[in-house]
Amino acid sequence: CDSGDTNTLQVTGRSDPKFYYGSSGSNCGSSDCETDTTPASSSSNTTNTITITLNARTGNSHTVDCDTEHNSGGIDVYQGSTYNWAYTLTNTGWNTDNYQFTSTVTSDSGADTTGWSVTSGLVNGKELTGVDTSLSGTSVATSSIQITPSLTARPGTYSIEMVVSSNNGGAPQNCDFDVIVPQPDLEIKNTDVDFSHTSAWINTRGDTQKVTIYATVRNTGGNIDSTGITTNEVTVKFYADSAPIGTSQVVSLKHGEEKEISVEWNPGRAHTSDEVGLVVTVKVDPSSDIEESNEANNEASQFFKVVRTKSSTPSFFMGFFALIGSVAVAVMLSSYYRNKDSEE
Repeated sequence: CDSGDTNTLQVTGRSDPKFYYGSSGSNCGSSDCETDTTPASSSSNTTNTITITLNARTGNSHTVDCDTEHNSGGIDVYQGSTYNWAYTLTNTGWNTDNYQFTSTVTSDSGADTTGWSVTSGLVNGKELTGVDTSLSGTSVATSSIQITPSLTARPGTYSIEMVVSSNNGGAPQNCDFDVIVPQPDLEIKNTDVDFSHTSAWINTRGDTQKVTIYATVRNTGGNIDSTGITTNEVTVKFYADSAPIGTSQVVSLKHGEEKEISVEWNPGRAHTSDEVGLVVTVKVDPSSDIEESNEANNEASQFFKVVRTKSSTPSFFMGFFALIGSVAVAVMLSSYYRNKDSEE
């Protein structure tokens, strides 16, 4: 049986001080004068059965059970972030015991694990009381394995193992599970593209209203791809009618980061009656320099209306009238001070 098994032992006690003559012997109770296989013809004695329940115990034994995911949920982990993986250690032995903890990380693909930090939570020498009811104390301890992937950890599956060894001879027990370091996932959605104006104008001379285009980009994946390229320098480009707007912009996007960038744009034409508007597109990592878990979410577009006006633009008229007003005020002030000086 194993430690913790329960079974029943029956002890039967038989007593009969009387004996009866057998068929072939004299003064004995059976034919061979050694055993009596026939019941007595009469007896005041009874046969009693005593039941004893035995619970097998090992002096030193224990179990360790780990959760199926870390404290943030799931098994994905990211470079430089710390995750807690809860576990329960139980002393199932009869005696009080204390333990040593050893935690390791290995890569299924043979990737370098230098720089990873994996700690067991409980310190070496942790003591737990046995199940002997005469003892005082606790037989159960809960804690967490703390896991921090290296800043340079490549994407892939890694195995975490914690071995708990008894210092008093009990068999060691382990807890092991896999974690995944994901590829980068750079993302931009159509709703992440916005404008400083709802529309713009362009006149027959080619003068246009200046518009600022805003874009929000993010990284929902890891910080390094399988080839070792980081997300410290991510290229973002703006396009209108498939033509680049300005120069490429470079941003750093760590896991979970989201950044807004912008560019100024002077539309080159008005949209036609057959068009909803000019197509403005923003692309993240347009040359696919970084390997990602999803390459299909790196581009977003919006339509922007540009209308044609006559050569005299509203801004020209406003500037012209403002200039006239300024000159008039200057003339009036000059006349006022000349008259004042002559009166004095």
